[in-house]
Amino acid sequence: MRHLRWPANALQLVASPPVRFAPLAAEALEVIARRGEGLMSFVDRYRRLADLPPAAKVRVPLAELIARVDRLMSAQMQAAGVAYASVAPDAGLTVQADPDLLEQALINLLKNALEAARRSPGAAVRLSCAEAGEAVAMVVEDTGPGLTPQDLERAFTPFFTTKTGGSGVGLSLARQIALAHRGRLDYAPGQPGARFTLMLAKA
Repeated sequence: MRHLRWPANALQLVASPPVRFAPLAAEALEVIARRGEGLMSFVDRYRRLADLPPAAKVRVPLAELIARVDRLMSAQMQAAGVAYASVAPDAGLTVQADPDLLEQALINLLKNALEAARRSPGAAVRLSCAEAGEAVAMVVEDTGPGLTPQDLERAFTPFFTTKTGGSGVGLSLARQIALAHRGRLDYAPGQPGARFTLMLAKA
């Protein structure tokens, strides 16, 4: 009976694969970790859109709403080097709306405007609010590059973004909030920049 003879480096051959494949295993784990983070980010963004509560409408004085939004956004605008101004509506102008949802919609529009304008010459953002017939127009304008025709087709699509690291939720959520109030969110190019108008019926 012949005896099998192991080569002298048999132990080395057996031990070497884990060492040789260690970088590949580390890379695979890194990829899995990145995908896990990406999945959690996606789930969080989807939840923010899917979990929009029904609008609990009350009579909302718009002057007070704009003042609250100003307090929240002014420091962020200043820190980013963006000139910010708002035009307060008449004290008696009101809408029938959910104040929390409406405030969130305006904050989303202003944050988008800030990101768009911050690298433009004379970076500025403006919020105004005025009557428009039987409706109220809340307008956010910025001095950024505006939307290309191609981007405009997808601007309100969930998760679409032109910003590095952007979530693609802001405009889509603002539009959902407008629709929840039987209103609408419109876009028009500025001179230069972008102009988003949130239209709601007057109370």
